[in-house]
Amino acid sequence: MIIDVHTHLTAAVYGTAMDDAAGEPFPAYAFSPTCRRAVNTIPNLRYLDEAGVDMAVLLPLPIPPGAKVPHFVTNEAAQEQARLHPDRFLPFGVFDPRQPGLTYADEIAKLVDAGCRGFGEWKPNPPGNSLRVDDPRVQEIYALCGEADLPVLLHLDGNINQDMDGFERMVRAFPGTRFIAHGPAWWAEMGADTGGGSAYPSGPIAAPGRCDTLLRECPNLYADISAGSGLRGMSRDAEYTAGFARRHWQQLLLGTDFPCTNGATKTTFGVDRSHLELVQGLDLPAEQRAAILGGNLLRILRPA
Repeated sequence: MIIDVHTHLTAAVYGTAMDDAAGEPFPAYAFSPTCRRAVNTIPNLRYLDEAGVDMAVLLPLPIPPGAKVPHFVTNEAAQEQARLHPDRFLPFGVFDPRQPGLTYADEIAKLVDAGCRGFGEWKPNPPGNSLRVDDPRVQEIYALCGEADLPVLLHLDGNINQDMDGFERMVRAFPGTRFIAHGPAWWAEMGADTGGGSAYPSGPIAAPGRCDTLLRECPNLYADISAGSGLRGMSRDAEYTAGFARRHWQQLLLGTDFPCTNGATKTTFGVDRSHLELVQGLDLPAEQRAAILGGNLLRILRPA
C-alpha cells in the first residue's frame, strides 16, 4: 500500500477560493501565488487516483490567536473528509497552545475521540512570532502525544520550530513520543557540511550529517521526505542517499506536501510523482521500499 504522509486539503474540495482581497487568509498556509492556483483547481482525490497513491494523511494547521481561517485548514475539515472517504484519507489533528483557555490534555483527548491518527502539522506560524520547538508549552504536548500514541509531525525551518539543537533535545527527552521530521532545517542536515546556513544545500555529501546520527541513535524519530526540502535532500547525492536509505529504511516515510508547488519545475508535488519515483528508484529490496511507501507509517500511527 502506498500512503502519502503529508498532504493538505485543497480549496477545490469545498469549492472555495484561497485569495482574499483583504490580505492573506491564514499565515500558516503560506503557499506561493502559483500554488494558490493549484489549490483552487486540483482536488485531493484526483491526485491520489492519477498518481496511483492509495491513501493520504490530511494535515490541518494550528490556528494562532486572531487568525482568519478558511475551513479547509481546520481539524474539522480533515475529520469530515476522512469520514466521507475512510479508504483514502487518514486525519491528523493539531491545536495552537497560544489559544486562550486551553487545557492541553483535554484537547488531545478531543483529537483522539475524533479519530485522529497523529498530531500535526505542527507548524506554529506566523514566523515572526513562532513558538520555539522546545517551548515549555509544546513540551507538555509532546509528552501527552506520547501517552496518547499520537506521532508528532513537525515542520522545521529557520523561522518556525527553531532550532535543530532544540529539536534534538526534544527527540532525546521524549523517547516515548514518535517524531516525524520535515522541512528545510531538517533536510539541510543530510551532510556534515550544512551549506553555510543555506536552506537547501546542494552538491555531494562528503560525510554523514545530523539526519544520519539522529535516525541511528533515536528509534522514536522518523523523516518525511516531502516538499522541496525532502526532495532536494534525498536527490543531491545519489550514492550517499542509497546508503542512507539502506541504513534508515525503517524510519523514512513517503510524503509530498500536496498541493504545494515544486519551485524548480512549477509542477504540483504529488501530482508530478517526483517523491514517489524517488522512492521507487531506490536500490532497495522490495520489502524495504514498501516500508517507506506506507508500511512504516501504518506501524507508527495511533491505531484506529
